[in-house]
Amino acid sequence: MRKYFEYEVIKEFIAKRLGFLREQIVRRLRELVLRGELEEDVQLPSIRGLARQHRVGIVTVQRAYEDLEREGIIYSRQGKGYFVAGLSDETRQDQAARRAATMLERPLREARQMGLSVDEIKSIVGTILSSKEG
Repeated sequence: MRKYFEYEVIKEFIAKRLGFLREQIVRRLRELVLRGELEEDVQLPSIRGLARQHRVGIVTVQRAYEDLEREGIIYSRQGKGYFVAGLSDETRQDQAARRAATMLERPLREARQMGLSVDEIKSIVGTILSSKEG
């Protein structure tokens, strides 16, 4: 578990430029926090610092931090910056499950619309999960 934030933990992720930059920042920081890789009260880089380090706009980083704050993953202290929120294991699991449900909802609905049965979809998901574990 990290006791401090390193720019490098999101550098490679952002460098790939997959999707919108704001979403990349949110996704990566959410992942680090929900997996317990960043400890409670770890100070995140300043908005300007992260923007400069990764050559993205200040507004992009600010909005990403605001998104994470609305989710309860980080919090701000006036004049001090942004910090990792204290999340119980139960809360981490709950947030991860909600994110997974949100991400899976559309493709699962589309599979049903294409005529696949629930059992067929479960079989496909089971095959995918078992092939990734090995």
